Amino acid sequence: MAEPVVDTERRSGAITWAGLVTPDAAVAEEFYAAVLGWRFMSSSLLLDVPFDVRVATAGSVPVASIQQGIEELEFPAVWNAYFAVDDLDDAVARAKANGAIVLAEPFQVGGGEESAGSVAFLLDPNGAGFCLWQTPGDLAPVSRAEPGFITWTVLYADETLAGADFYAKTLGWQIDEPSPLDDYRLARLPDGSRVAAVRRLQEGQLPCWRTYFCVADLDAALMAAVTRGGTVLTPPSRIQDGRMFAIVADPSGARFGMMQAD
Repeated sequence: MAEPVVDTERRSGAITWAGLVTPDAAVAEEFYAAVLGWRFMSSSLLLDVPFDVRVATAGSVPVASIQQGIEELEFPAVWNAYFAVDDLDDAVARAKANGAIVLAEPFQVGGGEESAGSVAFLLDPNGAGFCLWQTPGDLAPVSRAEPGFITWTVLYADETLAGADFYAKTLGWQIDEPSPLDDYRLARLPDGSRVAAVRRLQEGQLPCWRTYFCVADLDAALMAAVTRGGTVLTPPSRIQDGRMFAIVADPSGARFGMMQAD
């Protein structure tokens, strides 16, 4: 795994938000408050949406959201990755032309002067869900190697080149040559900065994006996760720069990663 992404400003093509859809939002809120140190506010205080979305903050900065899933649809608990775009309609048109399926056409979040921009939900040709978000100005938060923030994201795909190629054509990413050991590919923004990675699917795994959050103390975060009903899927391992990461499932089965801060 590469070093985590560290942004100081919103950039088109970069991950900018993570949204959890879960069958039990109350349990999820307690779990992530204990594990990631998040605090929560109602979406009505920030996004003015007609359904209740709990917005998580790292310090005073909104970084993620938790939404109660619709029981009748029986969707599994999942973290969705949101990527920033400058022109949502144009980005959705490119995604469709490149083989994506649009699950929700662009819609506005909030309204008037309080608008948080527009969002669309899609499935890439590999079957992984993702979101595109156009925000007014620099409203969207950014990835940081600081506790509570998104710090990295990985796409799991049947074939890494094809999976990466879709995002290169849709979001303007540049794709590195694969690792000779495991077909691991880094994706970069046009300025060369790392934005994501693509890995080959593991046996029994479905295509997905996996988001990693930064924590101050990985061991303590893992202990909190297990204590509150989570499961450690990948025990602490070391990345190239020496930092530790782990992969966890929350009590409803949503998978996410955690990475030790500097």
